[in-house]
Amino acid sequence: MADANKPKILAVAETPRVRDFILDVLVRNGYSVKPSFSNNEALKILASENFDLIVVESGSAEVDGLSFCRSMRVNSVSGYTAINFISNQNDTAKTIAAMQAGADDFWVVGGPEDEFLCRVQAMFIRAQRCADIHPLTRLFGASTAVKELVCRIQSGKIFAVAYADLYNFRRYNDRYGFKRGDDVLQCAAGLFRECLLELGGAGDFLAHCSGDDFLWITSAEAIDDVCKTVIEKFSKRIPDFYDERDRAQGYITVKNRKGEVVKCPFLWIHIGVATNQYYKFTSPAQIMRVVIELKDYAHQFDKSIFIRDRRRSYPFY
Repeated sequence: MADANKPKILAVAETPRVRDFILDVLVRNGYSVKPSFSNNEALKILASENFDLIVVESGSAEVDGLSFCRSMRVNSVSGYTAINFISNQNDTAKTIAAMQAGADDFWVVGGPEDEFLCRVQAMFIRAQRCADIHPLTRLFGASTAVKELVCRIQSGKIFAVAYADLYNFRRYNDRYGFKRGDDVLQCAAGLFRECLLELGGAGDFLAHCSGDDFLWITSAEAIDDVCKTVIEKFSKRIPDFYDERDRAQGYITVKNRKGEVVKCPFLWIHIGVATNQYYKFTSPAQIMRVVIELKDYAHQFDKSIFIRDRRRSYPFY
């Protein structure tokens, strides 16, 4: 019976030896595998179904692996699906051609079954990881953050979570444009990483959840020092991202939604912090509710600040 937690795989193969190997090994190990016997049939299937991995024969009468791979890589819908070429022969030229066409891996029938399964699982893990990497900061995204929170909760260990945003960031983009806004986000990401490396521990985690929102996990003992240092360094560095005239006056001028010109102070960083020192974390949703509530509460202060939850029980409402 297929495991719902394992990848859904499309097997594109015509040669019986290749096709039987793929189906036997993968189905026997719990994977959901759909067979296809030609390039055209596979492309029709992909027009209506999504797969986590495609295993394609390198070449036969009806299956041209190179042509299929090239077609996939120019497809905006399924172009990022991982592809594993599989062949009857160990041919270096074929391997190189497959990789140049966009394949992620190459396998020869007859090799160790355990290695083939390990490669399949590794491709699935890499695909998941790459799908949740922020393109600007190269940090993990919200989906990975949720999974990390689940793992921390299940471990039963004490830890701390911080959720931060850059207050007035939208107005900074309005004044200076998205390119300079991206520079600020990259600076912030580097600063968070720097502070965690300096003051945190080996198991710390950092994610860029969306826009100007970041999350990090560290120990309950380190969280205060990390947040204080983040604020201190951010406050020193952020003026460098403003023009000289704006730095001199200490604010920027932008139009609000009514079309009125208003003064807007420099960017502040607001951070909500929660730990499971005093009450148990039960789910990522609970944690996010607490830290975002505290982060939003920080918005009422006209400065960079972190607010740490001091309550001794949950729920609070």
